[in-house]
Amino acid sequence: MKLLFFFLTLYFCNLIGVAAQETSTSSFFILNGKVLGQENGKIILKNLNTNKSDTCLLQNGKFYFTGEITEPTRVALRGAVKSNSDTDLNAVIFYIEPTIIDVELKYNEFKNLKISGVKTQLEYELLNDKIKKLEDKGSDLFVKMEKIYKQFIISNPESFVSCYALRLYSKGWPIDTVSFLYNKLSNGVRNSFIGIKIIETINRRINNMSGKPAKGFLSIDLKNKIINLSDFTGKYVLLDFWASWCKPCRENTPALIEIFKKYHNSGLEIISIADDFSPNDWKKAIFQDGTQIWHHVLNDIKKDMNGNLNRSMSIADKYAINLLPTLVLIDKNGIILSYYEGVEQVRDLSLKLNEIFQR
Repeated sequence: MKLLFFFLTLYFCNLIGVAAQETSTSSFFILNGKVLGQENGKIILKNLNTNKSDTCLLQNGKFYFTGEITEPTRVALRGAVKSNSDTDLNAVIFYIEPTIIDVELKYNEFKNLKISGVKTQLEYELLNDKIKKLEDKGSDLFVKMEKIYKQFIISNPESFVSCYALRLYSKGWPIDTVSFLYNKLSNGVRNSFIGIKIIETINRRINNMSGKPAKGFLSIDLKNKIINLSDFTGKYVLLDFWASWCKPCRENTPALIEIFKKYHNSGLEIISIADDFSPNDWKKAIFQDGTQIWHHVLNDIKKDMNGNLNRSMSIADKYAINLLPTLVLIDKNGIILSYYEGVEQVRDLSLKLNEIFQR
């Protein structure tokens, strides 16, 4: 039976190889893998574009996956993991392409995988090596990292890794920088799965600039009542994007309480939108911090049919939130006045509110 499976696999590989020679649009991949130090167990391959997973059993330390993809794609491979974290010793993320791929891993050392046949993975490793060589600490390190990413994108417009790198900073870099680098990419890369996500982010950021109408949302608040942003027309609204696990967010709390008490009777409302998966942690933090005096909702992160988190339905995604804490001030007509990112920005918010309510 095993011999029959071997010949069928070989025959199928030959078919794929012939097809790949005849056309450059072959969309099948074959992933042949081996785990040193583990004979049996389960291996899971997850497509990070679609969030779909496939599973197979190790046989004498070997595994095999095949499927259809239309472009270089990042995948997560997980073996005998001890947690759901991608930092687990038996989990690794890498690129696959529509070709035949050989992967060798070692138990408890998945990050040091050996892979052949994937040009995009080689490009990713070269970029990653440049980042690893940076020795500086603190803010200079991040400046140098950004410079490396920008140089890579400009020098490699046809690389799907450039698209991945740009997406990492698509919410943080100035919108003009993101648009400029996006337009440097080749047509094929711009039209890829990640490329389309980048242009969606660009459009969301443009639509959320000062002077643009605030994005409406409907949710259930802490008191189990419906919260509709449109119901607050005629009042100034401060959207507070935070999380119970976010220490800087919690550090903002005393300043926000002071702001609320000072301006609430003059027409200011606060709606806190928590990026929490645990309703219990969310509620506990609210009462610990004493912020139940204003409105609270969860970020509406839902799960799809496969149980995977879908952030595209979240309120934070509508507002292109990149950092916690972030405060968004909306005027009485539902127009965005300004964004305030980070703890230090609360002082600028206080000055703005003082200007508004002292007129």
